[in-house]
Amino acid sequence: MDEWAGPEEEAGRIITLSLRHQDWRDTWLAAHPERQSELEALWQQAADAVMSAAQDKLPYDPAADSWHAPTLAVWQAQ
Repeated sequence: MDEWAGPEEEAGRIITLSLRHQDWRDTWLAAHPERQSELEALWQQAADAVMSAAQDKLPYDPAADSWHAPTLAVWQAQ
């Protein structure tokens, strides 16, 4: 069985995706500053729903670090 080399192996793709998601969020909030609180709450609700669904599908361990591939996958799903 192949062992996962750890988070550094996928760092470029993970960082690119994370930055893209952050840019989407920032653009979304900037376009509607009068609704910032509402939109932030909606964003968090979506993130919580994704986290809940993902952790039920993988052997997620909230005490694990980023070297635990299933836990990192759940964190990145948000």
